[in-house]
Amino acid sequence: MSIDGPFLLPADVSLTPVAELSENVRSRISCKPNDWAVSRPHARLPSSIIGDETATLLGFFRQPQPIVDAVITFSEVNSLDPDKVLDDAFPVLEKFINDGLLVREGSPLAQPIRTSRTFRDSIGSFQVVRPVQVMVDTELYLARTTDGRSIALKLASKTAGPRAVKLLEREATVLSLLDGGVNPSLVEYGVDESQVFVAMSWCNGIDLQRAADEIRRLNQPDPWEALLELAKGVLRAYAHLHGQGFLQGDVHPRNALVDDQGHVWLLDYGLAQEVGMSREFGEVQPLRGGIDMFMEPEWAKACLANERTHSGLTVPGEQYSVAAMLYLLLAGGYTHEFSLENQEMLRQIVEEEPLPFTYYDIQAPPGIESILRRALQKNPDDRFSSLAELSRAFDQVSWLANGVDGARVSGSSQFRTGSEFVDRVIGRLTFTGSMMDEVLPAPTASVMNGAAGLAYALLKVATVRDDEHLLAAADVWSMRALEAREPEAYWNPDVGIVEKRFGRSSLYHTEVGVHCVAALVATARQDDVGVSEAVERFLAVTERLSGDGDVVLGEAGVLLGCAELVECRLPIQESLLTRLEQAGDGIAERIAQRAGKPTSFTNDGLKYLGIAHGWSGILFSLLRWDDVRGREPRSVVVDGLDDLLGLASPVGRGLIWPRVFGLTEEDRALDTSWCNGAAGFVHLWALAQRSTGDERYGRAAEGAAWAAYEGPSLVGDLCCGLAGRAYALLGMFGASAEDHWLVRARDLGLRAIDMIEKSDKPYHSLYKGCVGVAVLWSEIDFPEMAQMPLFANEGQGTGRM
Repeated sequence: MSIDGPFLLPADVSLTPVAELSENVRSRISCKPNDWAVSRPHARLPSSIIGDETATLLGFFRQPQPIVDAVITFSEVNSLDPDKVLDDAFPVLEKFINDGLLVREGSPLAQPIRTSRTFRDSIGSFQVVRPVQVMVDTELYLARTTDGRSIALKLASKTAGPRAVKLLEREATVLSLLDGGVNPSLVEYGVDESQVFVAMSWCNGIDLQRAADEIRRLNQPDPWEALLELAKGVLRAYAHLHGQGFLQGDVHPRNALVDDQGHVWLLDYGLAQEVGMSREFGEVQPLRGGIDMFMEPEWAKACLANERTHSGLTVPGEQYSVAAMLYLLLAGGYTHEFSLENQEMLRQIVEEEPLPFTYYDIQAPPGIESILRRALQKNPDDRFSSLAELSRAFDQVSWLANGVDGARVSGSSQFRTGSEFVDRVIGRLTFTGSMMDEVLPAPTASVMNGAAGLAYALLKVATVRDDEHLLAAADVWSMRALEAREPEAYWNPDVGIVEKRFGRSSLYHTEVGVHCVAALVATARQDDVGVSEAVERFLAVTERLSGDGDVVLGEAGVLLGCAELVECRLPIQESLLTRLEQAGDGIAERIAQRAGKPTSFTNDGLKYLGIAHGWSGILFSLLRWDDVRGREPRSVVVDGLDDLLGLASPVGRGLIWPRVFGLTEEDRALDTSWCNGAAGFVHLWALAQRSTGDERYGRAAEGAAWAAYEGPSLVGDLCCGLAGRAYALLGMFGASAEDHWLVRARDLGLRAIDMIEKSDKPYHSLYKGCVGVAVLWSEIDFPEMAQMPLFANEGQGTGRM
């Protein structure tokens, strides 16, 4: 290795004192108190541990300089012999150079690892939608074909060496020889702007580890039936692959996906080989990959002895790797309490027996552990003859409910926790609660943040509990909202809620919503006079609408208010009901006349696509109104729905839509929210399917629901968080009558409670605080009554999808 010329430590290489690592991690690393961990995001290599002096020396390369100069400076600072320092440091520096952590000045590897292509870039005949995974040598994108099909496009990065190109070539060759039953199908292998790429069919799903964790969370205290089905699916997939004469060569949970039907897809064939290596795919020495925790003992032994003369990939070896992965999925932990030091980990694989399941405090159905232990034998000859035989052994195991205690508390205990949360939150709003005597922070009256929202929350809980006490409290809060005076009633400049920004037409932020809620509360209390007065006030303010379009700030939201009032069968005179219907018809007509297609940027320049502020909300409000009025969806809505369908892209088991048409975003935090993401789309597509009978919309609703469930847990509230997503799943349950959506809604609801209680969200806010989450949990056992507050129609679930 030449050491001439300046070298540089890239900016995205991190040096972290091990003292700052968690105690659990430190206990599993062979390190000294003053050692450092070095890592690079997106690099293929794991973090490594170096000594204090080496870390200090590496620090000199934050600015480019020759190795000799850095060694001399380091030696002078520390009063050391530079020749000895260079002799001692050279092997370490050579390793960092080979690993791409110390690079020459001007090298492409000196830049942080980033994508080379962006949204709508062309790669061959394909168009990029978004990056999926970026490594130092390869980039994986979701892309579309010219006819709109989603594909996975794997691209050699601009800094990739010959090895990465060979891996892509091998993967394309292997995929061309497989039948597509458990693998992506090859679409094209080519070169674009000197970058080699492999285009393959897109496989929906979540990785095996996530699937197993989900099963434990949803099926405790006894998850074994579902865990066994997952394991059997994995074994069938590998047996199918081996039956075609191929080994995957890179077994770990992230290289397999489980789709919404439970089918297992095996990914990443760059290291795959034919059984017996009868075909070399252009390489004299096939490569070997994988993750050490799933490595078979015979290969670990070869690594320890530095005798890796070939890949070592065999049928019995891959059987061990698959069994080690299944052990993790079933037991919830690895076969060994692995050291994070590589040599010690390899020794454990070679010498130590797998831990018993009892180590993880689980009791598996009879036969499971003994089957796995046979597949995990140190001697390859003692394992099953094939993956097919191992798969058949698993197929003989039957599930028996055995009352296994999971790591989490039982469902009944969680339910009590949820009910206690509702009692605590709602109790504060009643006559004996603390908030009755408090002055709310501005805005004091609105549905979103003030007394009207609290009245609506109490109304919802009173309805499911048939509680007159709560209904009376709802009436008190409704009166407080009506009596509030501006500017405090609706505005608060300190938090950015001002008339210039929010306007006068919002159902959620202005007097429009206050009068709508008053009418609903009066209806529940059978106060006919109060209902008529509230509807008169509601109609009076609708006559002064500003004409803005979206759901949260404009006429689309007011139209939803009209739908809510008409739908609840108000005890009012026919003439007043006619005026209300005419008002809704007028608003709907104005919205429809402004509407074009989501991709056309018409409708006053509306560019967002989500429910709260965008196109899906416009279409939903029109659909909802026409549904209430018993009319067929208007053509502009159908055209808009079809336009939106074409903008969906797959993620996990589901579908998401861009927040802003025509733009890609780094921040994807709202991809699955009610306000801007998939959860809002569930309501749209479910109603569209019910209104039109078009099964495409039903499939879109299901895809949106999967995305809403799988998204990251960032906040717990209705608007942007888990509670709003839970309501979407309740809507999906109502539309499909499939029980698993109700189970998943409960899961999100419990997580929402946990998250909102730990947050600094405004306690009293319906959409942003604890109150909305309490309403969700109060309705979760009455899904036929569940309604995203002041948005979706009550009782919309019919099980017709």
